[in-house]
Amino acid sequence: NQNRQAWLNHNTSLLGGNLNSFLTVQKYQTLQNNDGSTVEEPYALMPRLSSTWQKNYGPASVDIFGQITRFEHDIKQNGTRVVLYPSVQWHFANQWGFVHPKLGWHLTRYQLDGFNSTPARKATRSLPIVSVDSGLTFEREFRFRKQGYVQTLEPRLFYTYIPTKDQSDLPNFDASENSFTFGQLFRENRF
Repeated sequence: NQNRQAWLNHNTSLLGGNLNSFLTVQKYQTLQNNDGSTVEEPYALMPRLSSTWQKNYGPASVDIFGQITRFEHDIKQNGTRVVLYPSVQWHFANQWGFVHPKLGWHLTRYQLDGFNSTPARKATRSLPIVSVDSGLTFEREFRFRKQGYVQTLEPRLFYTYIPTKDQSDLPNFDASENSFTFGQLFRENRF
């Protein structure tokens, strides 16, 4: 799939916080395999507008993420998805460790076009998300060959709770599993 994309970023201050917005239009040119088998073309984003507003209140950080995306495909169901994810996270830290509890509510609304014999319809999903990111820092100084070093051990624990909800009636416009990296270990969602 050859990516064709145009985007626009905008950052500003709003109500004492930071507002970051991202507008993109994305479509793919799909090249076929040499053996004649077809390659499935991803949905086109026509367009996607994402915004994140963030403001700190003492040890708390309030974030509001919003996104509206129009998904289009030549042979699959088209639709529009609106996402709203307000959350608050507290930051407690000192020299020897940290705890970052977070509460959020993930709201999603779909407006699906008619497809084949399926009529147009609306669908919603509402999920609470609770997570706690925590870690400890253990340090000790030691000498090796007359050179001073600091040895560090930093265990980390991350817990997320998202209730299970049947989503089999919702289209899979753009969900995919993230690649396995160190940062992926501490994400709320693996998709």
